[in-house]
Amino acid sequence: MNCFYHREVHAVGVCKNCSRGLCPDCAAEVFEGLACRSRCEDAVAAVSRLIDRSRRLAPRAGGQYLWLGLFLIGIGLGSGYEGLFVFRRGPQNFMTFFGLIAYAMGAYYMRLAQVVKRS
Repeated sequence: MNCFYHREVHAVGVCKNCSRGLCPDCAAEVFEGLACRSRCEDAVAAVSRLIDRSRRLAPRAGGQYLWLGLFLIGIGLGSGYEGLFVFRRGPQNFMTFFGLIAYAMGAYYMRLAQVVKRS
């Protein structure tokens, strides 16, 4: 691959913003990537800051998923109990179905909390 701006020079990397091949003269190192010098540096810096922020916030998401999972499991158990034992007619099927759905969603978020905490 050759440089996008200097067709006769071999590229040493690809711009993280526009994916163009860059030679050493055209490449600017921005955080953990390359950018077109004086063209894409700001955009690559903004994306790199966003990725860094996401990496720092990811561990907090695991705790929030855990609490949401516990909350939904509680709702699922309560709704399922009402649907099976409290209501004798009418909303019985709906409450049981709602309880199963809430319980399944709670289990999903509990599993997601484990996955997020590991990464």
